[in-house]
Amino acid sequence: MKNIIAFISILLIPFCVIASSNAMHHKVKVKAVEIIGNKRLDYQTIYSYAKISDEIDDNDIDAIIKNLHKTGLFSNIEVTLDKQQNLIITLKENPIVNNIIIRGDRALNSKEIKNNILGLKPLATFTEAKLKNDIINLTSTYKNNISKLQAKVKYEIIELENNKVDVVLKIEEGRTSLVKRIGFIGSKNFSDNELKHIIYSKEYKAMRVFNSSAKYLSERIMLDKALIGYFYSNKGYIDVIVNSIVEFDDNLDAYLTFLIEEGTKYSVGSTQVNIDLHLQNIEQEITKMLKIKSGEVFNAEAVSSIAMKINKYLNDKGYIFAQVEPEYNKHEGIVDISYRVSIGKKAYINRIDISGNNRTLDKVIRHQLSLSEGDPYNIPLVQKSRRKLINTGFFEVVDIESNKIRDDTVNLNVSVKEKKTGSLQIGGGFSSASGLMGNINIKERNLFGTGRELSFSLEKTALSFSNNIDFTENHIFDSDVSLGVGVFLSSQAQSINSSFSSKNSGFITRLSYDITDNLSQSLRYSFKYNNIANVTPSASLFIKEQEGKNIDSSIGHTLTYNELDSTYNPKNGYLLRASQDLSGLGGTLNYLKSEASFAGFKSILPKINDNIVLRFKGSMGYVFSYSDEELKIGQRFFIGMNEIRGFSLAGIGPRDPDTNDALGGKFYFVGTTQADFPIGLPEYAGVKGSLFVDYGTLFGLDYKNKDYFSDDSLRISAGFGFSWNSPLGPMRLDFGFPLAKEPYDLLKVIRFSVDTGI
Repeated sequence: MKNIIAFISILLIPFCVIASSNAMHHKVKVKAVEIIGNKRLDYQTIYSYAKISDEIDDNDIDAIIKNLHKTGLFSNIEVTLDKQQNLIITLKENPIVNNIIIRGDRALNSKEIKNNILGLKPLATFTEAKLKNDIINLTSTYKNNISKLQAKVKYEIIELENNKVDVVLKIEEGRTSLVKRIGFIGSKNFSDNELKHIIYSKEYKAMRVFNSSAKYLSERIMLDKALIGYFYSNKGYIDVIVNSIVEFDDNLDAYLTFLIEEGTKYSVGSTQVNIDLHLQNIEQEITKMLKIKSGEVFNAEAVSSIAMKINKYLNDKGYIFAQVEPEYNKHEGIVDISYRVSIGKKAYINRIDISGNNRTLDKVIRHQLSLSEGDPYNIPLVQKSRRKLINTGFFEVVDIESNKIRDDTVNLNVSVKEKKTGSLQIGGGFSSASGLMGNINIKERNLFGTGRELSFSLEKTALSFSNNIDFTENHIFDSDVSLGVGVFLSSQAQSINSSFSSKNSGFITRLSYDITDNLSQSLRYSFKYNNIANVTPSASLFIKEQEGKNIDSSIGHTLTYNELDSTYNPKNGYLLRASQDLSGLGGTLNYLKSEASFAGFKSILPKINDNIVLRFKGSMGYVFSYSDEELKIGQRFFIGMNEIRGFSLAGIGPRDPDTNDALGGKFYFVGTTQADFPIGLPEYAGVKGSLFVDYGTLFGLDYKNKDYFSDDSLRISAGFGFSWNSPLGPMRLDFGFPLAKEPYDLLKVIRFSVDTGI
């Protein structure tokens, strides 16, 4: 009987399994969802991560567990369905990293480890997988980057309240693995010492204890093999093969052996150009570049250099897709060289991607690009676009990379690093003439990242007030034209020390555009109202004649030729500028003012430090009245500390002998010779030093029967200064000492100003 029951039970097992399987795959309607164990995460967040359906089966439960595991927020997850059809999710949350403590780090800085190597960060979710991955990366860095082959990293997890942990990494760096010996096998034509001199790895010696080249680095061995191969190929051994063997002793110090198969030494046979039919008109010019002579020892570097020269020549000729490939035909120790020159397949720009501009709008950057999607790929235009972006002054770094998508398609990746484009200057003080005084100057060259320019200046003393607002809309209506508008207002009250009061107000409009890549022009109209009133009876005759109202209505233009490598921080190149203003368009003044300037820059030691820059600047101007009236004081030139450091504002030129007031002049000339150089501070500090010599003169008035101080003698000053790229914008502090001056000149040693870069 028992045997019969057992037999029947065995027969029923498959049916039970099938029934059980059918039950597991039967959808069940979920009445409620209960989440247990969550402390940091709220119910709704976990519910959304789980992606729970109204009806579920075992496959859905498995999917819920997988969805929650993907978040990396939980160390344990259980999902069950009770008899009342309630879904119960039981969780154990992964802890939060409170702090990462590193001990035993000597060769690497703790901050560098935390920022650049570890993926775990404070306030991040802790998992064992993340920690072990960090340990692998940290150990690999010690072994591969700083020659610590014995390095080990252990860890400790300290549990804290509120499900937080401290992660302690204990580093055992071990000793530095050194290169104890370097040997060469198979080098028949060159000595071991000769080969040792061309590779980066060096044998450890007592005198090299601090030399990093004596440390063992696996990546350096790969570079050494390439250097040996390059050396041999420049000595005629085209077929050289270089391998390496590394053995370690008990201290994990390395013994390097390079295995060299030199092969045959080749001499040059014939050299020729294999050129496309489209290029045969310049074949003769290309052939002249083949400087390698028959019978010379083959030199791979010389061959590559000639190929690069041919390629550059073709690019300059407009064949920007040309390709130059050297081909070799070897026979009995002779190699014939053929340069295959082809126009190449024309490529077009598929997409332009811009990155790094967290503030500047994409369209502002695209306005400076000389290329757009769909245009033929053009290397000179890519280089031109980069220069234009740098010259905006918005970016510290501009890189444009070309990625070939297909043979006929490339993507341009424009990567920028933005810099501060705003400056703020605030000053204050006290003088016996003006009393308390204060000023503020604000300028933003990239307003809200739109490329617009806005500046504001305000100065207030007990007796005077002045302010200016200027706005420029660049690329108006998506064109290359810029429109600028400025308004100004100033007034000065009468006082014991002033024999008159004055008021000036007006506006100026500008229209600027490019004529060529380097030549630009600006057209302008300005309107200025001037009123000098309340002149006292004891006032100077030079002031009395100015009393009354005048309206200056003028048109003008400026031509600028710019060959500078950077507008705001030039190191090489020059800039020429010429301008004229003609007044008399309905106003009360009639004059013609002309000015010209030059600025040249040269990095004099580019191989040592390209921040050592010599600059030459010069400018001159002449103004005259074309009517019967004398030229008014407001239209004359005033020269001082802004042009010749060491002198006061309007410190040189014609002057009233009784009141010592500056009268201005009709002609001026000023120049500067200056050397800028680093002073040893870190580059990020943004501080440079300068030595300078300034020189100039100002003279010429329309007066014939009046006495005043004036002469055309040259003023000269010399001194030193500092420029600082401060958080408030570029600033300068200069100390000037006059070497040639007149007794009536006004002096001032210290000048603090905004650094314009030019």
